[in-house]
Amino acid sequence: MSESKYTGIIQAKNASLIPQANGKNLHSSYNPDREGETFASNAPEGSFFVIGGICGAFHIEALLKRFPESKIIAAEENQESIDFLLRLENVKKLSADPRVTFTEAKNLARVIAETYLPHIDGNLAYLPLRSWEENFPLGSALAKAAVDSALKMVGADFSVQSHFGKIWQKNFFSNLHFLKKSAEKNPKDLKISFDQNDIEKTAAIIAAGPSLDWSYKKIAEKRGEYFVIATDTAYQALAKRGITADACISIDAQFISREHFFSLGAKTLFIFDSCANPQSARRTVSHPQSNDSKTFFCMTGHPLPRLAFQSGKINLPEISSGSGTVTIAAASFALMAGFTRLEFFGADFSYLDGKSYTRGTYLDSIYGRSSSRLNPVENQYDSLLFRTELEKIGRNQFTTKVLASYRASLEEFLRQNGLEKSGDNIWSFPESEKKAGNSTFDLKFGRNSAHELKNFLKAELVGLKKEIKGGNLQKVRGNPAFFSILPMSAFFQRQGAQRDESFYLAAEGTLSYTDLL
Repeated sequence: MSESKYTGIIQAKNASLIPQANGKNLHSSYNPDREGETFASNAPEGSFFVIGGICGAFHIEALLKRFPESKIIAAEENQESIDFLLRLENVKKLSADPRVTFTEAKNLARVIAETYLPHIDGNLAYLPLRSWEENFPLGSALAKAAVDSALKMVGADFSVQSHFGKIWQKNFFSNLHFLKKSAEKNPKDLKISFDQNDIEKTAAIIAAGPSLDWSYKKIAEKRGEYFVIATDTAYQALAKRGITADACISIDAQFISREHFFSLGAKTLFIFDSCANPQSARRTVSHPQSNDSKTFFCMTGHPLPRLAFQSGKINLPEISSGSGTVTIAAASFALMAGFTRLEFFGADFSYLDGKSYTRGTYLDSIYGRSSSRLNPVENQYDSLLFRTELEKIGRNQFTTKVLASYRASLEEFLRQNGLEKSGDNIWSFPESEKKAGNSTFDLKFGRNSAHELKNFLKAELVGLKKEIKGGNLQKVRGNPAFFSILPMSAFFQRQGAQRDESFYLAAEGTLSYTDLL
C-alpha cells in the first residue's frame, strides 16, 4: 500500500497552515497567500489548468481568484496524500468547489480526457508547483506523462470530430428516417433476441487482420461451435471463404463503407451505429439476398443519439466502441447479448508478412480497379503500411503506436468487463460469473416516435441557439443538447470559424437536419 510523503502541518508567520513533506515546507513560512498570488500572476491566460501538487492550495485559490470561470484539475502522487491534505480547511473547501477536481496522478490522464473540452476550454496549461516537483519526483513524473498522454488522446479525438462531425449529424437523422420507415412497415423488425442455444456457443469476433488468411480454417472446421460476429471489413472476406457471419457490426460513417455490403449472405444480423453510413444500412435491406437478414441500430459514444435517447422517444441499445474501434464494438455487443466466451480472429493490430489486411476485403476490389502498370496493387497496399513509423514486434510483424493503442484499449475493455484471458486470443468469464442467456434488444421506435422526437430536438436546439447567441456558454455547458453539437462545431472550427460562431453554426446545421425526419 502506498503512503503519503506529507509528514506534518505547521503554522506560517501569517497564521496560515502549510503542509510539510520530508520535513520541508511546501509553501512560504512567512506569507503563503502572497506566494500563491505570485504563482497565479505568472500563469498564462486561459480557462483550463492542470496543477501539479495540491499542497496547501494557496496557489489554486489565487488562480481561481484571477480566473473565476476556469476549471482546475490538481494532482497528487497518491490518494493517501490527498487524504492527508484534506485535513486543511481551505483544501477541504476547494474539494467541494465544482470548478476544481482533485485526483491522484495515476488517474490524471483519464480525468483530463473526461473533463477537458478543447472546443470550449481552449488551450490546456500544466502548472506544477516547484516545491512539489522537488519533493514528489515520482508524482511529478507521473503527472507530466499523464498530461502528455491526455493531450494526445484529446487532440486525436478532436481531429476525428473535426473530420466526421458534420457527417455524423446528417447520418444520424438519415438513419432515423430509415428506422421510421421500418417501424411503419413491421415493428417486429426493431427487436432481436438471443436464447440459451445462441450464447452457449463461443462468440467468434472477426477482424480483418492478415492472420485471418489461415485462422478462418478453425471456424470453418468447427462452424457449429461458433456464433460468428464479423466486423464490417471482415464480412466479405469470410463470405469468400464460405462462411456467412451470424452478425456483422459497422460503426463507420464514411460513404466508402457501403463497399462492405455489395454482396450479402442470408440470415445475417447487421448492426449499425446510428451515426454510421446510411447507404450501408439501406444496402443490407434492399439487396436481393437479404430477405432472411435483419438490420438493427445501436448507439456508441456520440452525444446526439444520447440526447435522442434521453428524450424518451426512442430506445437505442448502447454498445461501447472504446477508442473508436469496430472490434471493441463487436466484443461489446457479444457481451450485451450474453456470450461468456469470446475468441478473436484477425485482431492483429499489426502488419504480418508485409500485409495490412486479410485477402478478400473491399480494398482488393478498390485497389484492383485502380491498378495500373505504374501503380500496381502492391504499391497501394504498401502506402497503407508506411503511413506512419513502424515498430518491429516479431518475425515479419510490425505495428504502429496507433495500432498498439487499439490493442491495449481492447484488452483494457475486456478486463474492465470482468473477462480473463484463457488461451490464445480467447477471453472468458470465470465459471462463477457466467450467466443464463435470453438477452433482448428492443429499439422501441413507434409510429409516432419520429414526429415526437423531431419536435423535442427542434425545441432543444432552438433554445440552445438562443443561449449561444446571447453568449451564455457557461449556462449551456452542462446541457445535453450542447454536447450533441460539439462534434459538428469541431468541423466548423476546422473550416476557420471562431469558437462561438462554430457553436451557433453547429446548432443551426443540426436543426436543419431534423427536417430529414
